[in-house]
Amino acid sequence: DAHRCAITLLTAMQRAKYRERVTLAVVDQVFEQDERCIDAYCKLATQEWPNDSADCPYRSQIRIDEQDARKSRGPSYARYYRQKLIEK
Repeated sequence: DAHRCAITLLTAMQRAKYRERVTLAVVDQVFEQDERCIDAYCKLATQEWPNDSADCPYRSQIRIDEQDARKSRGPSYARYYRQKLIEK
């Protein structure tokens, strides 16, 4: 779900000693009405780093591959696509 995904991204950035070196990748398998992981993350990130001038702190370091959940083929498939995002 979007909230748990957002917490994971936020925690990774909070714990990073050198945030500017971090790149995160998410394969977000969603239905049309679902909240997106990145949207939930941006809400949390702007609360965590209110003095950051960006609309969504560290957004440029998060790669998202959004896919239709109806066409989902399971976690192994998603991990494969996530790895492709990391290798870019």
